[in-house]
Amino acid sequence: MAYRGGRRSYSCFVALTDLTVDAVNSAMDEFDDAGGDAFLSRHGYQPAKQYFVVRDERQYDSKAIVGVAHGYLPGRQALKASEFSGGEKTVVRVLESLGFEVRRHEVDRPRDESGSPVKHMRDHDAPAHPITEPRVERIPVESQITGTFVYDVDRTVEAARAEAELQSSLHRYLTSIGHVVCRHLIHTPDGYRLLTDIYDETADVLVEVKSDVSRQTLRSALGQILDYQRYVSPAASALLVPESPSREMLDLFRSNSIDVIWPQEGAFSTASIAGGLFTKM
Repeated sequence: MAYRGGRRSYSCFVALTDLTVDAVNSAMDEFDDAGGDAFLSRHGYQPAKQYFVVRDERQYDSKAIVGVAHGYLPGRQALKASEFSGGEKTVVRVLESLGFEVRRHEVDRPRDESGSPVKHMRDHDAPAHPITEPRVERIPVESQITGTFVYDVDRTVEAARAEAELQSSLHRYLTSIGHVVCRHLIHTPDGYRLLTDIYDETADVLVEVKSDVSRQTLRSALGQILDYQRYVSPAASALLVPESPSREMLDLFRSNSIDVIWPQEGAFSTASIAGGLFTKM
């Protein structure tokens, strides 16, 4: 967005009106996956003071969501906080025009003894009333998730898109061969919500999706799968990546009884364990 003579140009609002429901949902998914603090820090936004966009009764900082959602549009980049104004006439208007609920309230943020704000929390980071037992919900695969561990903004969007494409391609393939597919929203006893990528109910296989095969990404994926397994208890687990990893990384997953799969010639290759994924009904 440009500033001319101290006045905000019209181009920014035009860009905001280009937003889509899918782009906003993708930004929310990134927020869910990273956590509120990490998301805001990654993209250079301050916590919202008044306006929060709502999805599934979870509240998100409206300006940050809109700015990051812009980066999920084809050929666009995420907007910096300084590039547009938040508030009722811009962010709220755009979100409500897309069918999202926006709640307005003042936030009295707690401070420590030095007067500094304490950790920014949202209701999907930790619940108001901690639970004693984990709870797992079955939700549609169409509730997209973006799992990424890279803090560069452009790379984050690129990775999120690649993972969404991989997830969608496996979803389409599994449903085409008669499998029932969903994903899970896991409520943990310590107050966090975890979102799995794909669960093949027919084969009883949990699948995590990652956009590259670097050691850092694969180690993170392994930790996520092991965490999910404690709550979902699938018969088998697998990692979906865009290409075959190195032999050493395949051995790492095999030693944990986790398969690795990747696209190949219109179908998917597998290291061996999740054979049920590729059986027609």
